[in-house]
Amino acid sequence: MSDKAGGKPGPRKSRSRSVRKGRGKGSTSKESMTVGVTVAVVVVVVLATFSYLTWFVAAPKAVIQPSTMRGFSLIARLTAACSTDDCRTAVAMMNTSVDPSANPCEDVYKYTCGNWDMVDEDGRLISYEQNVKNTYVNSVDSKLVGNATTDSLCRTTEPKAKMGCIYTSCVAFYTNRSSSLQDLLTAAKIDPNEWMRVKDFKELFYLGVRKIVDTGVVSVLNITKRDAQTAVIEVGTCISCSVDDGDSFMKFLLDQAVSIKVVDSASAKRLFKEFVDLDKSLKRVPSAPQGAAVVDADNSMFEVADLDTWRKALSGSHANFSSKSDDLKLMSSNSKGVGKVAAGLNEVSLKVAQLYTLLAPVAAFVALERSEAGRRASTKAFTARSKCLNNVAFLFPVPYDTAVASFLGAEKAAVTFNDLWSSVRLAGVKVLHLGKGLDLSKDAVMAASVGIKDASGLDNPTWVENYDGDFLANLVRYVRLGSRQFRASDFRSDAPLKGGFLPTNYFMPDYYYKGAIETTLNSGTLGTLTAAMLFRMSLPYLATEPTSYIKCLTDYSRNSLKLDMNEADWLKCTRASWAIEVALAATRQGTDQRPRRELDAMHYLRVARTFCGEDERDRVPLQFAARSSADFNQTFECNYPYPVMAC
Repeated sequence: MSDKAGGKPGPRKSRSRSVRKGRGKGSTSKESMTVGVTVAVVVVVVLATFSYLTWFVAAPKAVIQPSTMRGFSLIARLTAACSTDDCRTAVAMMNTSVDPSANPCEDVYKYTCGNWDMVDEDGRLISYEQNVKNTYVNSVDSKLVGNATTDSLCRTTEPKAKMGCIYTSCVAFYTNRSSSLQDLLTAAKIDPNEWMRVKDFKELFYLGVRKIVDTGVVSVLNITKRDAQTAVIEVGTCISCSVDDGDSFMKFLLDQAVSIKVVDSASAKRLFKEFVDLDKSLKRVPSAPQGAAVVDADNSMFEVADLDTWRKALSGSHANFSSKSDDLKLMSSNSKGVGKVAAGLNEVSLKVAQLYTLLAPVAAFVALERSEAGRRASTKAFTARSKCLNNVAFLFPVPYDTAVASFLGAEKAAVTFNDLWSSVRLAGVKVLHLGKGLDLSKDAVMAASVGIKDASGLDNPTWVENYDGDFLANLVRYVRLGSRQFRASDFRSDAPLKGGFLPTNYFMPDYYYKGAIETTLNSGTLGTLTAAMLFRMSLPYLATEPTSYIKCLTDYSRNSLKLDMNEADWLKCTRASWAIEVALAATRQGTDQRPRRELDAMHYLRVARTFCGEDERDRVPLQFAARSSADFNQTFECNYPYPVMAC
């Protein structure tokens, strides 16, 4: 399946919701066992692991045939079962990809996706996931661009206009807009001339400490204010810590310093080796272990500057520390490391220490500029838009989610993402056993549920300055005025999962209904997707015996199902099967009646459709889960003996 979007369906090739690929199975039920199916308890466990269509369990006589159903086509029967226009539209959309001439017993993928023809802007066939993402990106892009103010400084406090300004500057950055070192220093409120005028290390120490506090940008040290009387001082970052090619990047950075006349070319060349050596020594200073306790700073931190010097430097900042330096309390979880950083700077020439501490706060931003500069000519507009929507969602989590919900009509949803996610978590701890040698514990599911956090729960920083068209300068302002440390990796990727938070903008359901039974349509994609993510997050806690289990699973698929499944596919199949079962259980929580058989079939088509456009190997979980399900045989009247899973 795939690893946070919605609204009413648009044109056939322009659906503005983003839900990821679902693959899977369903849970066995008493209703699904017809005459001749007296299955032992072991088989029940087995089918709970890999049966895909347990949801098709209804009265034994209500049988859906491959392409007809008592004289009506399957699609016509499903349409008749709908009670809302949205539901009928969803069925019509599914009908565009169904190939009724195919035999689902032989090839469920062809039956569901035989007429799938969604393409990208270049005319290439794309998957369901990518098509949903494309239409989502294009839809939100048009809304954000429309909300961007024409004032180049974006003088506004309205959230949508703010986001529009940041978004348009971001798209420009990835396609045609460069940022200079001077722009970044100006945005950080760092004056290079002031920096290079200092006469000795003590003066540099005062300036450096004050600027770290005032700018809020992490430098060689990271200093935060706990309260008016307490400063927490930790090891910061080195210049090469944000790149892979340290020496090359530092040469590039010094060249940038030469271009803005911070240092002349001859001096830069002469100082380069000492500059690199300093960086290497700072890189070796260990940071405090994660979760280390913050305690009163000990004497190892004051090797170069005594306690009074630290206090005077901090009280001279603009961070509203106590005006009386004697009242300041210094704390750290790594006093020894902080002392080593200060000592390292004190041991090199003043010029090198000046340059290093001047450039360190913006080095990661320069690294991001450098990494994108060579790609701008080939970066497609869609790629830039996709990256920038992620960036804006990361910078403005709460207003972004609210705005996107407004853009796409998600605020009208009867079942919100958070509601469905809560249901998936509850269902997940009830559906635990996966098969012999593969067990998912309740504790693992609960731990994973806690690990995935809705991004809308984050606080937004208070931005008090105007924006401009320079995205990197805007990022510097964000870090300086906000509350998060900048990591270039957050802005280099358009991956949908960042920092352990669940991006709700990618998880808006395809359709919205007020009829509780028809929420099965949303769970067909959204519920399966979230369950698959839950499985992935729980994976480190799985108890497995992979060798014997994988061999058994591979042999079973080949001998009993006539399906060529290699040993690399076992986890895909297990994850998809478990996710489908959890999604179904989540959909039915809180309902008094079981969905009708037609709606169960509709749920199956919605889930299966998320495989459309996938590579052949990625279709294996769909084929496996369908063929290993006795309910699939019953539902589609397949003339196969009920499979018996022994793994």
